[in-house]
Amino acid sequence: MAFRIKLLFAKLTILLSLLSLGGAVYYFSHQYPLSKSFHLGVLVALGVLAGAAMLFFALSLLLDPIANKLQSKQEALSPEEESYSLPKEERIIHHESKEEFLENNISERESAYEAQQKLEEMKKEQGATAEVLLILPYDLSFLLAKESIENLFRGKIKEANQETGIIRGVAGIGPNPQNIELTLQATTEHSTSIRINSKSPTERQSERKNGSYIKKISKFLRKKEGFYIS
Repeated sequence: MAFRIKLLFAKLTILLSLLSLGGAVYYFSHQYPLSKSFHLGVLVALGVLAGAAMLFFALSLLLDPIANKLQSKQEALSPEEESYSLPKEERIIHHESKEEFLENNISERESAYEAQQKLEEMKKEQGATAEVLLILPYDLSFLLAKESIENLFRGKIKEANQETGIIRGVAGIGPNPQNIELTLQATTEHSTSIRINSKSPTERQSERKNGSYIKKISKFLRKKEGFYIS
């Protein structure tokens, strides 16, 4: 739904630019030659394009949380469709009566739906997780881990505890920045394991967005590791 809103805003921006171009050329053609009128019209259209783009971008940031909540509610209203998507085990069951068959079938569907809901809740709580092993000592790895968050777009450290090995931060723009948590543990004297957790603050987790942040952090750490061990 959020993608559809952004696509609609993009179409409106282009439409406003074209309308402003035509209107400006028509207006200036009464006072200037056609070539000059067209040039002035292009300048007006560019100004409208920039203004509309900034306005619609700000609106999309405000509407994103609302669109995500609406989509989550729509999905919650169709439990039967979700239950049918689960894999079914083929088996033969002998029932003594029609009532027994219906009772068992309904209970199986309910338990399958409850399991699906539990998995969805776990995804919302956990986000996406990956692990990186650096052939570097713990102290240096801790400094690089902090730098990996600060290297992200609008990356900021909110908590860093070297004793527990936990670093928490945020990254990105808008009212709901991405939550990043790194957990470090020394595996040997010269190697450190880093667990990366990327989680969106909204109810609906974006696997693509979570994975993108994990990939950026992993790439940064590998690059630094290569620099120090080369």
